[in-house]
Amino acid sequence: MPRDVPETVSSTLRAMLLWLAYTGMRPGEVFALEHSDLDGDLIHVRRSLGRTGTVTKPKNGKPRTIILPDVARQAVSDMPRLLGVERVFSTKRDKRFSEGTLGTYWRPVKAAFIEKLDPRRRQQLDPEQTPLHPYSLRHHAATYLLSLGVSHSDVALQLGHTDGGLLIASTYGHPSDEAARERL
Repeated sequence: MPRDVPETVSSTLRAMLLWLAYTGMRPGEVFALEHSDLDGDLIHVRRSLGRTGTVTKPKNGKPRTIILPDVARQAVSDMPRLLGVERVFSTKRDKRFSEGTLGTYWRPVKAAFIEKLDPRRRQQLDPEQTPLHPYSLRHHAATYLLSLGVSHSDVALQLGHTDGGLLIASTYGHPSDEAARERL
């Protein structure tokens, strides 16, 4: 993590970014996630934090149960848990994360990541018209699951889509040609 992210935030931010990247949850769903939503190998996605700061049902109004990947489980177990706080992820001031708060922490992480890339790859991943945001980690989750051989319809269930996998095939999944050849 960049030096300008305090160490206590660092482990929480790291855990949240890994959580987003491997569960495929929407940021608002993660902001409203509580420890009681974690049930062994399952995550019960019951609520979401809207842009107005109101906790509502998840997108589509449909709660869902998804798989808790080992990477996300380990990341959360490595971060400090605040006593008496039901939220899984809290800011350094023990407040609920929001889109704006995550954006503040995201900028130096994104800058450090992008800086390491060659200019061509940097332009591919962070073009001016669609810059890289934490929400982009849902694309990583979809692509990762597809690379494991999970079907488009099963990935859609994990991400909370109700179209049977069409959006995964057209927009979210970016499987590698090389990995496809290896599987074949």
